[in-house]
Parts: sequence; structure tokens; C-alpha cells
Amino acid sequence: MLRSRFILARISHSRVELNFRYRLLKGTCCLIGHRTEPHIRHSNSNLLVIMAGHHVLLTGPPGIGKTTVVKKLCELLKEKNMMYQGFFTEEVRNGRERIGFDIVSTFGKHGTLARVSIPNIRGPKVGKYTVDVSSFEALALPVFDCAPSSILILDEIGKMESFSKPFLSKTREAFAKDGIKILATIPVARNALPFVDELRNRKDCLLIQVTKENREDLPSEIVLHLLKT
Repeated sequence: MLRSRFILARISHSRVELNFRYRLLKGTCCLIGHRTEPHIRHSNSNLLVIMAGHHVLLTGPPGIGKTTVVKKLCELLKEKNMMYQGFFTEEVRNGRERIGFDIVSTFGKHGTLARVSIPNIRGPKVGKYTVDVSSFEALALPVFDCAPSSILILDEIGKMESFSKPFLSKTREAFAKDGIKILATIPVARNALPFVDELRNRKDCLLIQVTKENREDLPSEIVLHLLKT
């Protein structure tokens, strides 16, 4: 079977050393490796680069399907009776026009994250959107009170969410806790948000580039990883 075939190889580089195996996933190569340096560059967008650690960070351009991967993964976790809680970020549209974003907890509660216009609220701006920090915190902060063996879902840790200092503080604390595994999405751009770069460079994190070629297989692959770590 294609999924059981792999080739072991070793690459040495002046700054990065990878021990990896290639697996064929529906005709797409999947690179799994161990990072010894914080910066790994790869030119092939079809490669899925996974670095050592037990937390999982999904990255990729807007619209690539990061949230969809997270939601499908949560469905698999539920099927396997694995505890999880957290939140997703969803677009809000008026017809074909995107007018903002909502934060939705894994328990189904909705809150406003940002809107093109929010009456009586003067919050920080990201492009044309005004961020409702108070609404975000009211829903996001309680998700950190989870059982030690739970998987914490944070979709996403981006520029809008970074306006909440309590959220950044609780996120940093969660990554440092024993027992909790974290699945989070982060922007693809480097050097844009210092806190995101801090997470990206942690040695206990897996960094996964979501692509059109691998996004269908990622939920099951990540669940298998979470079960093993």
C-alpha cells in the first residue's frame, strides 16, 4: 500500500539537519522531520514539514482551509472519546460580502471578534475591521480552564487576537503546562507578530504547512500523532 511505503534519507545542511521519511499520500510527498534550528526553508509547497514536539501549529495562507482541518480533526477526536475544548474563527457574511469574523467555542457559543463597523465600540483596527476585544475575551479566555489531559483548540492566534493581552498571557501559560496538548492555527507570515514567532520557534511544537494537496489527509494524520505523544 502507498501509505506504508517510505524511503529513509538523511540531509545535512550547515544550519539545519533533518532525519526524515518520505511517504506517498495520494501522490503527494509528505516530509516528516526533526528540527534542530528554528528556521527551515522549503520551496516545494507540496511538502508537509513537521518538526519535533507534541503541540501542533497549523499555518498557511488565508482561505487554504486551516479552520476546516481543525473542525474535521475535532470530529475525529469526538469519535475517539478524546477530550478537547477551545474555539474556532469563522467568517461572517452579508450575502457575498464578508463583513467580519465571529469566534465560536467548541460548545457552540458565538461571540463577535471583528466587524466592518461596530456601533458604539471603538476598538483596534485591522484593515477595514474593528476588533471587539471584550467580546473576544468573554468567549476565548474561559476555554483555558480545561482538564490536564485535554486538547486545547486555538483557531486562531493572529493579529486580531493579539490585541488581548490576557489572551496572550494565558496562551503562553498553556504552552508551558504539562499534560495539555495544543492545536492552534497561526498566520503564514514571519516576523509580523513577535508572539506568533515565539510559538513558531518553540522546540515542543509541530509546524504544519496546510496545502490543497495535504488538507484532506491532515485531520487523521494529526490525530494519530496526538494519540502517540
